[in-house]
Amino acid sequence: ARATAQLLSRLDAPLTTTAFTFGTDLAPGIPRTLRRDSVGGAAMPVSPSRFRVRYPTSDELSMSYLHVLDAYLDDLVLEEAERASLNDLAGLYGLDEVKRQGLHEAYIESLIAAARRDGIVTAAEHRLIDAVCLALGVDPSVVPEPSAAVTAPSDLDGLRVCFTGEAIVAGVVMKRDRLESIAANFGMQPVSGVSKKGCDLLVAADPSTASGKAQKARDYGIPIIDIREFMIRIDSAPIKG
Repeated sequence: ARATAQLLSRLDAPLTTTAFTFGTDLAPGIPRTLRRDSVGGAAMPVSPSRFRVRYPTSDELSMSYLHVLDAYLDDLVLEEAERASLNDLAGLYGLDEVKRQGLHEAYIESLIAAARRDGIVTAAEHRLIDAVCLALGVDPSVVPEPSAAVTAPSDLDGLRVCFTGEAIVAGVVMKRDRLESIAANFGMQPVSGVSKKGCDLLVAADPSTASGKAQKARDYGIPIIDIREFMIRIDSAPIKG
């Protein structure tokens, strides 16, 4: 992944609409930074399958960037060459500093959510996330203390979810990137489109919409719920009215 990132960052050809995806030894959408075995088996009583981090975006270029970032953070340190490679990659993908900082913060939120999902944040997990914050220049105060109380996992955990339409919650428009980050924090993997084998749930501003995504979901038998039901089920925001 490192060699590929460095090579691509030096290509003169402009980037087309086809995203480059950098592979790891895990399935797409499951970062490996917080592997249970990477922080000590004795402190990790829950099976690895319960500790899956989801990328907080469905954007292919952002996901490719996070794949490389995740690989670089396997040792919890970003070396100068790795930082330079990430800078080149961000330039290739058109990710400005604001976008990158948002991706880093959402990535850490997803790590924290994954650590909490088994009902406990261990000291080892706390140290690991703190190290990632340091490497990415994110305020470590966001990291929960060990044994912090957590919300029970949602029954939506593990689903691949797609969003469509303008979502309004409590009178406030919620952008798609925020909804995708929330979904990732509850163990779901955001996806950009609806397909028979690549999407489990469609969340629509209007479930009766005749949009292309909604029609595909109906054709494939994929459940469709509205944003209000989605937010109630994950209990992540107050719902009024």
